[in-house]
Amino acid sequence: MNVRRALVVVAVTSGLLSTASAQDDRPVAEQMRRLFAARLKADVGLDDAQIAVILPKIVAVETRRRESARERRRLVRELRGGLESGMSDDDLQARLDALDRIGQEGERATRSALGEIDRELTVPQRVKLRFLLVQFRDEMRRNVESLRHGDAGGERRQRHAPPSGSPP
Repeated sequence: MNVRRALVVVAVTSGLLSTASAQDDRPVAEQMRRLFAARLKADVGLDDAQIAVILPKIVAVETRRRESARERRRLVRELRGGLESGMSDDDLQARLDALDRIGQEGERATRSALGEIDRELTVPQRVKLRFLLVQFRDEMRRNVESLRHGDAGGERRQRHAPPSGSPP
């Protein structure tokens, strides 16, 4: 397993474990920042000064995206539960309105933040950054999916088969 994949798996795993404290997450978060900074330098062609300005803004965008996604999932759960339990139309509509608002506000905030970031970049760098953000999010999504299916290091764990040498 390459170093980048290992760091991503560690970061994703630490984010999924509810027993990890915020203090325990700091070293992993710092490793992820360093990894992403290296990718900004290698893949986008940014220098250290650009990275110092842009990386905190990207982190803020991604943090907002995660928070919005969490809130969206909560509202969707409430809407599903509300439909099943016979929640009033007014309560369902309030949650539906909140869900729509989250989407609109998230898009607006992302566009605004990307506009600020874009002012620091050349046009080719902007394009490369967009590609990197999509690629990085996809990698994170795939790694989360791998963890959910028991594939934490490229090796598939067998959930139901007994360990070799153990009686059935």
